[in-house]
Amino acid sequence: EVKREATWALANAAAAAGTAPDVAAGLARSGAIPALVSLVDRPDADLTAVCLSALGALLRAGAVEAGFGGQNRYAVAVDEAGGVDKLEALQSHPNHAVYERAVSLLETYFGAAEDEDEAALAMGAEQSGQSPGGVGGGFGGPAGA
Repeated sequence: EVKREATWALANAAAAAGTAPDVAAGLARSGAIPALVSLVDRPDADLTAVCLSALGALLRAGAVEAGFGGQNRYAVAVDEAGGVDKLEALQSHPNHAVYERAVSLLETYFGAAEDEDEAALAMGAEQSGQSPGGVGGGFGGPAGA
């Protein structure tokens, strides 16, 4: 029960991170990201959803901080804490809300959809004897041109 209440308090603080970058930075410095990542695979779906929402708030704050094309330091921290693997595992979670949040975080902050598209493109090209970039030459031109 204490862990549940502490998680809710952390999630509420993370929700403020979207409007106060100093809150996000303080939470990150205090170890909130690894703590939240460690809780996303607990059996309590409600607690998992709260942790995912909190991570989402921190990741949004990191994206704003990074600007266009910059590196989201909170996404790096989630990845270093094993969060990407846990988010991928949550794609098979029986709770639809947990599944949706995990997929959304993966697609938004970790390029999961692009990675899958690139892998499918590469697989299709290998099966047809073409390079992933186009017919034969990799840049859309003929091989050897």
